[in-house]
Amino acid sequence: APLQVTRGGPILMVQVENEYGFYGQDPAYMGELRQALLAGGFDVPLFACNPKQHLKDGYRDDLFPVVNFGSDPAGGFKALREILPKGPLMCGEFYPGWFDTWGAPHHTGDAKRYLSDLDYMLKVGASFSIYMVHGGTTFGFFTGADRPFKPDTSSYDYDAPISEAGWVTPKFEQTRALLAKYLQPGETLPEPPA
Repeated sequence: APLQVTRGGPILMVQVENEYGFYGQDPAYMGELRQALLAGGFDVPLFACNPKQHLKDGYRDDLFPVVNFGSDPAGGFKALREILPKGPLMCGEFYPGWFDTWGAPHHTGDAKRYLSDLDYMLKVGASFSIYMVHGGTTFGFFTGADRPFKPDTSSYDYDAPISEAGWVTPKFEQTRALLAKYLQPGETLPEPPA
């Protein structure tokens, strides 16, 4: 809580649960989690994210709803408008790629579609979080699994714009060039670090 923007820190928002609609529909459960964060001193906006088909599962009007998707932002935001008739549009997880499971080929995202969908969100003034913008590694037995049980690899490269090793990729350069078109007068993008 001391790191919230309301106290001079970098935390702008806090997510309550993650894609709860995949598992349940209980708004009281979401209310208990919300209350725990309030009791912990959080006063920044609290939000809940779900894919478009689960936005109504566990929905509460005292939690800001955001939608997760990897394509079709117009469809995702249309579904979000069913429970949020006005106010800001936000994609909580916008997927540039996907994670890998053991025995399957490495996933790569469609860069052209990714950039087109990102451009759409920028044009309509929507907020988004690129998930993942930087690939990573999950060590030990914490990798998780996909459905049906397919163990994830320890690499979480995700075909992200910044690789698991921290390298910029062609997707990074394309993303950067797109974002540069939407800068305000006087704004510039810093050069990527070595």
